[in-house]
This record gives sequence, structure tokens and C-alpha cells, in this order.
Amino acid sequence: MSFHSMLSVIQATLKKMDGHDSEDTKQSTADMTAFVQNLLQQMQSRFQTMSDSIITKNILFLSFIYLMFLPLE
Repeated sequence: MSFHSMLSVIQATLKKMDGHDSEDTKQSTADMTAFVQNLLQQMQSRFQTMSDSIITKNILFLSFIYLMFLPLE
């Protein structure tokens, strides 16, 4: 989901909350909470993927450096 579409969902939910009774507001709040939780889980997953990638690249790089300076016998 792109940032623009996420922003549209948030704006639509906030508009629903204006001028509605408490039951609609509770549902809109629950929808927004679920949306934000999902968004945070996606962000956490993407950061974890990036972190894993960086760690893997560093391990490969350090292994390469180690092998380059390993004395040949």
C-alpha cells in the first residue's frame, strides 16, 4: 500500500468520525486502530528485512576480507 493510499484511508476514517454517534465513532476508532497496527507490522517487517540484508552483506564482506588476508601455505 502506497503512502498516498494510506493517507486517503486515514482521511476517510477521520471524516466518518465527524458528526456521527458514539457507536459509529467506536467502529471508526477500531478500524483506525486495526489499520495503524497493520501498518506498523508492515514497517517492522520491512525494517527487519533490511536489517537482515545488511547483516548478511557485512558477514559476506568480512569473510571475503578474512580470506584475502589468510596466509597461503
